[in-house]
Amino acid sequence: MSKVNLPLLLTTLSIMTLPGGSIFTGNLEDYKYIISSEAIYIDSCVTTSGAIIMGRSMRFTFQGTPHYKICPYFSNLAAEALLEDPTPTNLAVVKKWMTWVFNHLNSDGSIYDYYVDSLSGGAELPSIDAYPGEDIPDFDSQDSYAATFLTLARKYVEVVPSDTTWLKRYSNQLSLIGNALYATIDDSTHYFHQFSPDNNDGLSVAKLDYQAKYTMDNSEVNEGLKNMVWLEQNIISEGNPFFYQRLLDNNDNGFKNLWDPRVQAYYPYEGSSSPNWDRFYPDATCQLFPIWAGVISPFSSRALDLYNTFNSHYPEWPTGKYHGDLGAVTCYVAAIMRDTSRVDEYLSYVQRLLDKGKNPPGWFNAAAAWTLRAAKRIMKAN
Repeated sequence: MSKVNLPLLLTTLSIMTLPGGSIFTGNLEDYKYIISSEAIYIDSCVTTSGAIIMGRSMRFTFQGTPHYKICPYFSNLAAEALLEDPTPTNLAVVKKWMTWVFNHLNSDGSIYDYYVDSLSGGAELPSIDAYPGEDIPDFDSQDSYAATFLTLARKYVEVVPSDTTWLKRYSNQLSLIGNALYATIDDSTHYFHQFSPDNNDGLSVAKLDYQAKYTMDNSEVNEGLKNMVWLEQNIISEGNPFFYQRLLDNNDNGFKNLWDPRVQAYYPYEGSSSPNWDRFYPDATCQLFPIWAGVISPFSSRALDLYNTFNSHYPEWPTGKYHGDLGAVTCYVAAIMRDTSRVDEYLSYVQRLLDKGKNPPGWFNAAAAWTLRAAKRIMKAN
């Protein structure tokens, strides 16, 4: 299998004529336009309380009526993306979101999804208040919700070091979130009945009542543990970075249980059948998560092989075929791989719609976040 030609990709600028006469040249102004547009989209999803809803056009039936959904996992990703465009407005959005999270934690450090009927002064109701017949879960995962917030917390204070003292005031809440993450990690202290015999491999389960060890989740957990070590060293009062470093080391080692040497790809989750490259989600998509989360180096042979195999199966992804965050996160991975040509093709697809006053189908805050980050990443690389 051929490898990505990184030197060539670094020097290639894709120039594409778009319908309506608009031309995407992959220059500085194109990237700035994408970054600004996606940041504005995320900012438009903020409620008066500081919560970030999934999207203004996304409504969910909750207690029998249409509501906006606040999913902390997606909102964490959206807030992290705003740090790539640190205007005063965007930084204020991130700080208000973090404060909102601190004020909505459960006693164990987990956090529910919430539903709100209005962006301005609407009543925010936890997912557990849903009518029984609506079958709405409390949250999608405990591990990724916690991990992505810990990553956000570190990056926020690195972008705004003057707020270090402010964040230190929330040491107890950060510790609670760290505890919520630790509760999902399989070690000698925790027994997960789904895995027998108990393998104590350092991987996290999505939820205590849904004990699946996903490659996608564990990639985010790996990144979150790295950032929790830093927070324990620099922010949390009387922190214990050695504890989280041990968890990180064990999680690193646990990834061997997620790797299928026969197929040379990651299992979608521990114990699953061999990954099927012809199944876009989750089998193929999950191969990209260890790359963007830093579990493996983008310059490693494994990352290059996974990325090239993905593109050989899904050469049309830059055209916008895969909606929402799936296409956008693929674009971000392409930016990490310095694949300028494919990134620019996807961003041209987004810009074409933006020029018409639209967003791509299935657009929501996380899709905007990955697109913003992709534009910023490739702009830096060029």
